[in-house]
Order: sequence, then structure tokens, then C-alpha cells
Amino acid sequence: MSRLQTDIRNTEHAITKVKGQAVHVAVIVDEGSDEDIDDEDMDADLGMDPSQLAVFTSTNLWTTPTQSNDVIIVPLKEEYPSKRKRELFTDPSIFRQIDAHGLKLAQTVSLVCQPSFSALVNELTEFGTTELQKVRLISRWLTAQNCDEMDLNDVIDDTPLGVLKGLYHKKITFSTLFMRMCRYIGLQCVEICGIAKVKGYRAGQFISPKDPEVQHTWNSVRIDGFWHFIDCNWGVSHIAGSMAYDPFRFEYDEHYFLADPDVIILSHFPNDPAWQLLESPLSLDDFNVQVLLKPDFFQFGFSLRSHKNVIIDVPNGDLNVQIHCPAGFILSCRLSTVDGDRDVAVSGVPFDLYEFIHQVGDELMACYVRIPEAGQFNLTMYARRQYLDGELNIESYTEICRYLVRCHAPSRDNVPLPYSPADHWGPIGTMSAGLVPISHTSGVVVSNDGSEFNIRFKMTQPLRFTHTLTSYGVDDRQLVPYTMQRVVDEELVFTVTPPRTERYALHIYVHYSGLPKPSHLCSYLLVAHQVRQTVQPMPRPEGDVWGATSAFQSLGLTTFTNADALIVTRDPATEIIIGTQARILMSHEMTCNGRDMTQSAQPQFGEGFVTFVLQLPYSGYYYFKLMGKDTNDPSIPNSLLFNYLIRRD
Repeated sequence: MSRLQTDIRNTEHAITKVKGQAVHVAVIVDEGSDEDIDDEDMDADLGMDPSQLAVFTSTNLWTTPTQSNDVIIVPLKEEYPSKRKRELFTDPSIFRQIDAHGLKLAQTVSLVCQPSFSALVNELTEFGTTELQKVRLISRWLTAQNCDEMDLNDVIDDTPLGVLKGLYHKKITFSTLFMRMCRYIGLQCVEICGIAKVKGYRAGQFISPKDPEVQHTWNSVRIDGFWHFIDCNWGVSHIAGSMAYDPFRFEYDEHYFLADPDVIILSHFPNDPAWQLLESPLSLDDFNVQVLLKPDFFQFGFSLRSHKNVIIDVPNGDLNVQIHCPAGFILSCRLSTVDGDRDVAVSGVPFDLYEFIHQVGDELMACYVRIPEAGQFNLTMYARRQYLDGELNIESYTEICRYLVRCHAPSRDNVPLPYSPADHWGPIGTMSAGLVPISHTSGVVVSNDGSEFNIRFKMTQPLRFTHTLTSYGVDDRQLVPYTMQRVVDEELVFTVTPPRTERYALHIYVHYSGLPKPSHLCSYLLVAHQVRQTVQPMPRPEGDVWGATSAFQSLGLTTFTNADALIVTRDPATEIIIGTQARILMSHEMTCNGRDMTQSAQPQFGEGFVTFVLQLPYSGYYYFKLMGKDTNDPSIPNSLLFNYLIRRD
């Protein structure tokens, strides 16, 4: 062992004596001989009095680049974490005052005021009363450093800026400095060497300790008798909005503070298996086969229900990945070729028209992909909150995981899906707009007998909704006459009569006051395996509204029968009864396929109601329109009251 290594070893263990807190650890010295380090050993090894020790410590401890490699601390199984991170603290806001103190001392004005780095560490950690708080202070102070924005020229080594200069010039690492700061205040801490799935890691890549590009160091610190993981380096380098890399957007990542052993092992593999802190340590092959789950995956509370390995072999082109997704979150995905990052099929159709994400169970989302060609692909999953503070979240998605997909043959079902404004399908998040799904909670609706589609919601808020119908390769305007929307007894109902056997998309929008455009709320995939023998387009109602208008309610009218604006019958005649008052003067019009059929609708007046008897001599659609006015107020013009659509089969 060199003199420098001996000095560093002695310094790192004797420093606790200066603070008056002895640390008793089991070590392995000189190739495996076990011994305990006591105070007399440290005094004899150092050969200097306490005043000399203090000077040596302040000038050499913090930025000495070489570490002792003969001291190995082995964790005992009873020292493995007994609680998960969420049991230690459920909300980082409990550290609000602690963090504020650490961030204050991380500012340049605080750094230049400290006479030495040791003085800064003292002031930093004396604010905490527990081991957890002290560790948090050190971690938060370190992760707040951005040396790129500091002027580190002509600074003295024995100052906070001098130590940061050592970080900037890579004389020491974040993990080394974190370990030394913890040991300085009497906490047991180790620096763990190993490999990690660093930036630039590719899904399915096999990384090895022989590869210098993936070498990494992190820490484990003993808090209240149990070891916990911390990675200050990665805690400061998380990039917000990871859909696109932005090297200037740094933020603190809570994920790497007290990361659970079964979580950090997805990205960090220590050289010493003991420092996995797992009852059954993983092999290097086990480590490489796991899919890398990103920090937001855990922050959002997700879990994998299928495909926990990073490589997915798909023999027939059909892939279905399922993820537990708590309420309030939505998923997105991107399929792209490994070679060239192409996200468009050879045919020219975007891959996203072969992706279908929908809810298949309580807090269970499925990503179903039909891969149209053989090859190797990256399947990247993204997520975000659907609403923030009660409003639609317009922030970008963040990546949560990525797979390598090896597709051996294209899917037999290679018909593209209709375009959708969002990647997810089904009534996810509709309740935030006051719509509770009644008829269909899944994103796909199938018709096998030619019947129309009826999608029903319970309305709990007085908002306005609109919709569109789309199909791949079809002009949207051609599909307008095959849908209708109306409100029936506080239910919002959408009816679609498909003109052809095809896949259709029903997109529902909500109109919020103050916003210039309607906001997409949800989409349904409608699959028509059969259609009616004769499908006619629906007439367009006056005012583009089926059912009762505001004038209907304001005049005090009610529907005694047929509250639903859509009436379907096989009979040659039908009746509509409206509750009215003597002062209301009503009129009507009826058409069928462009022909005036008003004379085929005869009113019969009773006390407090009027019955309209409608003769329906032809099959097809009839448009029956009611108008009226209040005879007591001649200033109010004749107003539209109700639009009915009658279909005689």
C-alpha cells in the first residue's frame, strides 16, 4: 500500500474522531485479514497530534482523487432496508425546510462566505436533528450544484468553491464527496462501484463491467441501522420533458434518494453482489435482461403486468403490453425501427396507426400493436397526468420504459386504424368533464349484427360537447350524416350508423368557456363487421342540435312521450305527445328524403297537451321539427323547440 493510500485511509476513518463520533465498522485489510480499527490504531497510523490532524483533514480530505481500496465494508442482512422508501416518507414536502436550508447554502453567495469546506458541512448538517435529515441535507446540497455556471478560476482548494472545482475537473466524483461528507459527520457510508444503464444505453444492449463507458459509482448510507441507496450524480442530471433531450433543463430527481433495492437494481449493477441488498442477488445476465424502468414509472405508481424482459420476440406481428396505470394518468407509445429510427412503415403509413392503447380493466392499460413488417423495433412507452389542477394537461409526455421488439413476421391484420387526436382510446378521464360512461367503459365497441352503435354517458356538469367520426382513407365530411348526438334525461347519447363494414373512430370534444377551441376528451374505436342492408344518410337538423332547445324549457314545455330525439319504428304511424299550455302557439314541419311531409303530421289538442300523429308511408328517415311562441309576448318570435329524427325500418 502506498503512503498516499495509507494517509487517505487513516484520514477517512480518523475524521470521525475529530467530530467526537466514533464509527465502528468491520473491514477487510490486506487481502482478507479481518480486524477492527480502534482509536489507538488510528492515532498510531497517523503519527500526528489532533491539531495537525485537523489541518491535514481540511486541506486534503475533500478533494484527494485517490481512494483507499483496501477497506471493504460488508452489509449484514439484518441491515438491509426494513422499510420501503414510501414507508420512510410519502411526500418529499416533509423536507421543505430541510431542502430550503440546503439550497440556500448551495448558492454562490453562501459558498464564498465559508472559511473552509468543513465549516460549510458543519453549518449544513447541524440544521438536521435525525440521521435521515442530515443525509437529506447533504444530498440536496450536492444535487443543487451546477459547476458549469460557476467561476472556479483562482479558487483555494480548502474552500467550498475549491471542492466544487475538484468536482468540475473530475478529480473526485459526487459519490466520493457524498461519502466523505457523511463520514465527516459520523454516518457510515460507502461508495459503490459498478456499471449502470447510463445515458446512451440502448434497449436490449448487453452491458459488461469490461466496458469503460458504463462504469458508475453511487452510495449506500446507513440510516438508523439500515443501508439505503443514494445516487447524487443521477439525482441532479434528470432532464425534464424527456421526449426530447435538452442539455440545459436540469431538475432534482427524487427517484435516486433512498431508492429501494429492487428498483435501483434495474439500472445499477454493483461489482460486489452484497451491495445489491437483495435476499437473492441478480446475476449479470439477470440484470441485462430486465427492462429499464425510468424514474417517472415509479413516481406515477405504475407496475408491469406483462413483458418484464427488455427483449420481446413477436412471431406473428401482434404485441399486447399491459401496465397497471393509476387513475388520472394516460399512456402513449412510439414504435420505431432500431436501424434509422423510422416511425413510418415501408408502405408509407405511420406506425402510430397500428397502435391501440385502451383501458382493459380497473387501472389496467393495454398497448396493442400490430407490426406491419418484420424487423427489429424500439417500442417506447410514455405517460403523463391527464389533468393538472383540474385543467387539461398540455405538457409533453415523459418516457417510462423502452423495449427491443424482434418481429419475425408482419401482422396479418395490416389495416391502419382511423386517425385519433390522442394515443389512448376509451373514456379515460371523462369524469373530469362531468361524463360518466354508462354503456361502454372499454375503448373498442364491436357490432356483429349490423345494429348501430349507441354510446351513452351520464351528464353531471352543464358543459357543451361535440363529436366527429373518422375512418382511415375516408373524407371526414362524408361521415357526418351517419352520426347524431342528443341529450336524453341528463344522458348524453351518441348514435353511429356505419355505412360500410369498416373501422371507425368516434371522437368526443368538450367546450370549456374561455378556450378558443374544443378540447379532445376521448375516442372510441367502432368496429362494424356487418351493416344494415340499406343505410341512408341522416338529415341535418336546424341549429345542428337534435332534441329539445333552450326555448323548449323556457316556455315550460315537457315531453309526455319520446324524450329521446331518435325514434325507431317498423309501424306506418307513430305518436308524439307534448305537454303544453294554452298560451303557447305551436307549429310543425316534417320532411322525408327531401320531400315535404308536413300534411302527414296532424296535431290533436287536449287539455294541457298536444298529440302529433305522424303518418310514415315510406321507409327511411323523417325529420320532424316543432316550433312555437308565447302569445302573451308578441315581441318574442317563433322559436325552434324540438328536432326529432324518426327512422322507419
